[in-house]
Amino acid sequence: MSHRWEDDEVTRDIVAALQDGTTTVETRVLLKPIFRWAKREPEKAHDYVRWLLVLYTHGDPSRNISVQPTLQADYAINTLITASQRCGKGFEAERAFNFLPEFEFVPDVFAYTALIDVLGRCGQADMALQRYQEMLRSSVEPNIVTFTTVLRVLGMSTTVNARYSLEVLDRAKSQGAVDPSLYTEALDMCAKRLDFDLATEILRLRRDDGITELLVERTIYAMARALRKTSFEIVDKWLDEGLIHAGDKDAWTFKNRADHQSADGKSSTVGLLSYETPSSVRQSVIEQDIQKLMERTTRNVWPTRMDFETLIHQCRKRKWKEEVGLVFDAMRQVSTDGWHHGGLSLPPQPSVAPMPSTYLALIDAYICCGAPDLTWQMYLEMDAVGIPRTQSIVRKYVRGCYLSIKDKLDAANPEEWHLREVVDLALRDGIPFTSRMATSVLRMYGNNHVDGLVMLATLESRDLPNRKLYDELVQACVYANNIPGAIGVWEAFQSSEDAAITTATFERVMLLSCLHQPRLEAALSLLQEHQAARRLVAIPAYVSILREFYVKYTTNGEMNASGLNKSLKVLYERRTLFEEIEDQASILTSLTNSPDIAATTCGLAWSASLHKQLPCAPIMFAQHVHERFTIVRDKQAKTEAETATQAALRLTSDPLLFVLDAILSLPQLDVSLRVQAKFAKQLFALIDDDARVPAAHHVTHCFIHLDSMSMYLVQELEAIFNLVDADADRVAEFCARSCLADHHPEKTLNFVTARPAFFNPSTIELLVPALAEAYAQGVSITLRYVRQSLTYPDTQHVPLSFTRHLAELLDEFPNIDLRPLIREFNLQKEFAHVNLVAAIVPRTFSVPKVDPSIVYWSIPIPRDCIIFVDSPATIELAQRILLASEAVGWDVEWRPDFLSPTEKTKCSIIQLACATHVFICDVLHHMSDAMQSLLETLVLSPSPWKVTFGLKGDMEKMRYSFPDMSCFESVDEWENVVDVQQLMKKNKITPGLTKCCEQLLHLPVNKSQQMSDWEVRPLTEEQIIYAATDAYVLLELVKKLHPPQMRLKSAIAMS
Repeated sequence: MSHRWEDDEVTRDIVAALQDGTTTVETRVLLKPIFRWAKREPEKAHDYVRWLLVLYTHGDPSRNISVQPTLQADYAINTLITASQRCGKGFEAERAFNFLPEFEFVPDVFAYTALIDVLGRCGQADMALQRYQEMLRSSVEPNIVTFTTVLRVLGMSTTVNARYSLEVLDRAKSQGAVDPSLYTEALDMCAKRLDFDLATEILRLRRDDGITELLVERTIYAMARALRKTSFEIVDKWLDEGLIHAGDKDAWTFKNRADHQSADGKSSTVGLLSYETPSSVRQSVIEQDIQKLMERTTRNVWPTRMDFETLIHQCRKRKWKEEVGLVFDAMRQVSTDGWHHGGLSLPPQPSVAPMPSTYLALIDAYICCGAPDLTWQMYLEMDAVGIPRTQSIVRKYVRGCYLSIKDKLDAANPEEWHLREVVDLALRDGIPFTSRMATSVLRMYGNNHVDGLVMLATLESRDLPNRKLYDELVQACVYANNIPGAIGVWEAFQSSEDAAITTATFERVMLLSCLHQPRLEAALSLLQEHQAARRLVAIPAYVSILREFYVKYTTNGEMNASGLNKSLKVLYERRTLFEEIEDQASILTSLTNSPDIAATTCGLAWSASLHKQLPCAPIMFAQHVHERFTIVRDKQAKTEAETATQAALRLTSDPLLFVLDAILSLPQLDVSLRVQAKFAKQLFALIDDDARVPAAHHVTHCFIHLDSMSMYLVQELEAIFNLVDADADRVAEFCARSCLADHHPEKTLNFVTARPAFFNPSTIELLVPALAEAYAQGVSITLRYVRQSLTYPDTQHVPLSFTRHLAELLDEFPNIDLRPLIREFNLQKEFAHVNLVAAIVPRTFSVPKVDPSIVYWSIPIPRDCIIFVDSPATIELAQRILLASEAVGWDVEWRPDFLSPTEKTKCSIIQLACATHVFICDVLHHMSDAMQSLLETLVLSPSPWKVTFGLKGDMEKMRYSFPDMSCFESVDEWENVVDVQQLMKKNKITPGLTKCCEQLLHLPVNKSQQMSDWEVRPLTEEQIIYAATDAYVLLELVKKLHPPQMRLKSAIAMS
C-alpha cells in the first residue's frame, strides 16, 4: 500500500528533514512512528519500515530523497519486532523478523530474543523454541537475556518437556553466562509446572555454581504457591541437603502460615513479605539484596542510585521501617567509603550519593510506616546535607500526612508530623503550593481552627484562591464535629478581604452542622441560631431539609453516625441547590430580613410567591414538595400537603411553566426517575383546571429540556402537552436514546407501540437502528415494535430493515442469532447465506479459540486472591473484606439460554471485586441465608460503591433468579451504584465492554468464555479468570472515568 508520508502528521517533519539533506535525522526520531502504529495500524508500521529500508538501499527519487547509507536499517526492523512484542502480536513480530533475510540482514541476538519472547507470550512455545534452535544453528550466540527468555517460555508452556531447561542452563554455563537471575527464572518455571524433582536438580546446579545467597522474594512466592498444592515436606529435604538457607525456610513457613490464616478468616492482609515478617527474615532479605547489588560489580555492573531507591520502595511496600534505614546507611557508605563486606572491597561510588529523589523515596517510605519523627528527620536533614527540596517532596509529605490521619480527623494533631515547620521551610525555599496541597494542609486542622486560620493566613498570600481555602477549613471543622471552630472560620471569612454574603460550601456544611444534633428540635434551634447570625441564609428550604432528614435517616428520631453519613452524602448530591443560593444570595437576604421567616412561613407558598423575583424558586419549591410528599405517614397529612401545594400554585402567574421548572430541578435533588414522574403527575393534578391548559411556549419548554428527561417523565408530560403530535420525529429521537440508556426499556416500548405516529417513514428510520442495537444487547422485547409494524400497510419493510441492522452488528455482538427472525418474518430469500436447518436441532456450543496474537488486559492481583465462595467461611471472609472496601465491581454470569431450550436459565455466579480480592459467589448451588445476607447488605449499604456494567440486563436475570430478594426488584433499591456502560454512553463511546477497555485501558478483555456453560462444576480455570477479570476491570474503568457522584466518598472522607 502506498502512503503519503509527507502528508501524515507523524512523519511530515521526518520527510521534510530527509528532503533538506543538510542535517542528519536522529535514529530515535525515525523509529518513533513504529511504536505509535505497531498496535493499532500494524500494516502502516510495516509499510513504514519497508520504506526506511528502501531509503537505505535506493533512496526515494519521487520524494527527492537521496540514498541514506547512515540509516540503521536493521535497527528499524528490530524496533518493529520489539514494538510487536510489546503489543503481544506474534504474527506481526514474525513478519517483521522475516524482513531481515529479505533485505539481506543477519538477525542478531536482539531480534531472536524479542521474537522468542513474543511467541512465548502468545502461547506459541513450540514455535518459540524452534526459533531458539534456529539461533543455535546460526552464528548468533544467545546471551543471558535469551536464556532467561527461553526459560520463561518453558514456564508458559504445557506441551514442551520442562527438562529442556537443563539444556538451556548447560548452554549458558558453557558460554560463561550463568547468573543468579537465570536460576531464578528456572525455579519459577518449575513452580509453574509443579515439577519439584526438576527444581531439586536446578537447586543443586545453583549450589554447584557457587550461588549461596537467599532465594529472591519472587522465587519464594512462586514456590510457596506451588508447594501449597502438594506438600511443604520437600523444603526440609532441600534444607538438609544444603540447597537452601534456613532463612528461605522461615520465609516459606511464614508464607504458609499467613495463607492458612487468610483461608481461616483470621487475616486477609498478611502477605509473603510484609510488616508481620519475622525480623530475622527481614534482615536477611535486605542484607542479601544489598550484597547482590555489590556482587554485580564482579561483572562490571556497578550499583546505581536507582538500585538503592528501589530497595527503599520495597521496604515501603512491606512497611519495614528499620530496614529503610539499613538501605539508606548502606547507600551513604557506598557513596563515601566504598564497600568492604562479603569478600568485596570496592572504592567509593559518588554516583550513588543521595539526591532529592532519594529523600522523596525515604519520606514516602516512613510515612507509609507511620513514623512521623523519622519522616520529619529526613525532611530536615536535607538542609544539613545541602540537598534542595522540590515541590514533589513537599507534596508527598503533605499528602502523606493527611492520608495518615484522615480517618481520625476529630483527634488529628498535624503538629505530630511537624506540619507547621514543613510549610514554613517550603515557603522559605520558594516552593509553590498548589491548590490541592493547600487543601490537604487545611483539612488536617478540623479540630483546631485557630491554628488552621494561622495556616490559612500563611497560605493565602501564595496566589491561591482564598475563598476556596476558607471553604476547605470550615468543611474540615464541621466534618470533625467542631461547630465552634466552624463558626470561628465563618467570622474570619466575613472579616477578610474576600468576604461575601455566603458560599455554597459554607451553606452546605453549616446546615450539616445542625445535623450533628441528636434530635430535630435541637437541630432546628441551631439552624435558627445560624440564620439569626447570618451564618446561613434565612430560607424555609433548610427547615424542610432538616425535617426530611430527621424522618428518613434517624433511628426513633435520633441521629446516629450512619444517618449523619447518609445525610452528608445527600447534601452533597443536592449541591446545586446551595450553588443557586450562593448565586442569588443578595436577592434572598433582601427578601428574608427576619430569620423567623424560615421557621414560621409555609415554604411551598413562600417559594411560589417569589417565582418572578427569584430564579431559584422552582428548585426550592421542589425541595418542599419532596419533603412534604415523602415523609407523610397518614391520609390527613397527605391531604394537608396537597392543599398547601395547590394553594401555593395559585400564587404563580403560570402554574404549568412553574411546575415544569420544579419537576426539571428534581434530578438535582437526587430524586429517582419513578418518583420524578410520580411528582409530575401529582403536581399537574393539583393545578386548577382553567390554568392546566397548555400553550405553545409550554411545549417549546418541554422540547428544550427533553434530553435531560427520563421516559417516565416524558410519559407524564405527553398526557398534558401532546408532545408526539407537536413533533413526532423529535420524540422518536428521544425514544431511540432512551431505549438504550434507560433501566426499563419496556417503558419506552410501551410508549412507542401505543402511538401510530411512530410507524411513519421518518420515525421508523430513527427508531429501528436503536431497537436493533438494544435487541443485540439482549433486550428481546424490541421485537414487539417489529411485529406491530406488520399491522400497518406502509411498514411491511421494517422486519427486513431491523434484521439487516442486526447483521451489521454481528462483529460487535457475535452471538446474535438471526435465524429465528428469518424464519418468523420469512426473510429466507434476503438471507439465503444463513443456514436455517441448524436452528431446528438443539444448539451446541464450543468456546471460541483465543487469538494468540492479541494481548488482553489481565487482572493484576495474585491468583490466590480470587476466591470461589461456596462455604460459610468464604462467605464470612467476603463480607469482611468487601464491606471495608471503597468500591466493589459487580458482575453476573449465567448459562446461555440457547443451551437450555426448554427453560430460562438462572444466575450461576455473582462476581464481587475489590482492590485486593475477587469473590466468585456460587449462587446456583450455595444460595444460603448467609449468601443472601451478604448480597443484600452490599446492595442496600451506602458503602461500598457498586460498580456495574449493563446493570439493567443483570437486574432482569437476578430478579428472575431470586424472586424472594427485594433488593433485586429495582435499581432504585440500590445505594450508591454506577453503571460504567451508562457513563460511556453519555460520553458517546461504544458501550461494549471490550471496546470500553480498549478506549480507556488501551487493551481489550478476553471474552472467549462469555458464552461457556456456567452451570458446570467445577468451573474451569479459564472461566474463573474470565469471571474475575470481568468484575475487576470495572474498578479500573471507573478510575479512568472519574464519575462526579463517586467523588462523594472522597468528599466524605476528605481524601
